[in-house]
Amino acid sequence: MDDRVTYFSVRGMEWPLCYSVGAQSEIAKRCGGIENLGILLQEKDLTALLANIVWVLAVLMKYGALRVNVLKRMEGSDERTPEPPVYDELLALIDVSDAPACQKAVMECLQAGNSTTVNTEKSSKKKAARSS
Repeated sequence: MDDRVTYFSVRGMEWPLCYSVGAQSEIAKRCGGIENLGILLQEKDLTALLANIVWVLAVLMKYGALRVNVLKRMEGSDERTPEPPVYDELLALIDVSDAPACQKAVMECLQAGNSTTVNTEKSSKKKAARSS
């Protein structure tokens, strides 16, 4: 299981989301820098806010499907995740009432993409017993 990938359901179909370097770069271009993403996701105008959330969701879905497919190909699998809906298609599929779920999915994906994973291995050396 890939801990960098989260999932979001659109009309009953689960789509992978991934906040990768590619997604970050695409989002940064639109925001004028990744540090401005918060401004994009806190827009005061409801219509603009929904459009921004759906746009970010579309980017995360694009890179989620790409990551899953690359990893499957690296494992030798012929199975592929279908192309996710693009921004305009998501606007048609997502209702206003879905906005909180969309925003939650975006935030969960951003957190997963920013998490730090530390892999450790057990040492084969035994620690010497201390004598007092």
